[in-house]
Amino acid sequence: LMRLSSVTRETVMLFKAWAENLIHGKKSPGEAVEEIRNRTDEMLRPFREVKVISGTELARMNIVERPWLVENFVARKEITVLASPPGEGKTTLLQDLALACAKGDSFWAGFRLSEKPLKVLYLDPENSLAILKSSIQSNAHSTDAALSNFRIVAETPIYLDTPEGRGTFKSIVKEVAPDLVVIDTFRAHLLSVDENKAIGLDGVRPVFTFLREIAQAANCGIIVAHHMNKGGEKDRTSDAGVGISGSTDIRAAADMTFMYRRDRDDEASPSRLVPDKVRGLGIFPSCVFLT
Repeated sequence: LMRLSSVTRETVMLFKAWAENLIHGKKSPGEAVEEIRNRTDEMLRPFREVKVISGTELARMNIVERPWLVENFVARKEITVLASPPGEGKTTLLQDLALACAKGDSFWAGFRLSEKPLKVLYLDPENSLAILKSSIQSNAHSTDAALSNFRIVAETPIYLDTPEGRGTFKSIVKEVAPDLVVIDTFRAHLLSVDENKAIGLDGVRPVFTFLREIAQAANCGIIVAHHMNKGGEKDRTSDAGVGISGSTDIRAAADMTFMYRRDRDDEASPSRLVPDKVRGLGIFPSCVFLT
């Protein structure tokens, strides 16, 4: 009953969103009703297709391995959240990763890459084109080959909590056909959503539901840069999940979450990429990235 209640709640949220589209003349009544019907059918499918399998059957299944773009960090059709205190250098870190992927490097900061050039879409409305140009040109991975696979949306935010913003984002993803999308930062791409709230039209859950739909439909991986809360900023060696700012649904919605921070007792130490939530990987060691 609780799961069915969740489906009903999600359907009501969908109806409200599409009703708003109707008001602005973006969908006909027939299109809105058909879209709601299809989405509801999709959400109810798990209740109709329940199958029990044995551990032996599972072991014998020919299941495709997890399609990693950056091994143990982000895979196709999945979402990774990277959180850090302000000024820690997460934008520099993510630009370095994005360009290494676009270049087709084999490794990055101890992580194995796909070893072939990837198309990367990078969203950064917080930095000017001049700043982005300077930081990208000074990057060691910034070759002609890497830059040809690197696409940037800068200065103008795409609000992922609005119908207009989601439509724009879908169009850009369709046009670019990226393997990897980097959203830097999550907060900069919200117009009215309260990151401390989980459900409702003004909560973070619908935004992450939308991002997962995009990741699955486009067969791409999505990295979301986010901030740490005040407790996490003060105690940079905080326990898992404590440092991510906003609703716990942000961590719950991601497949992988990492913290990027220095040791509290040694501010001169290099920032570490610390695993927080590593779905399906069990114990995972800390990695070090020198800034």
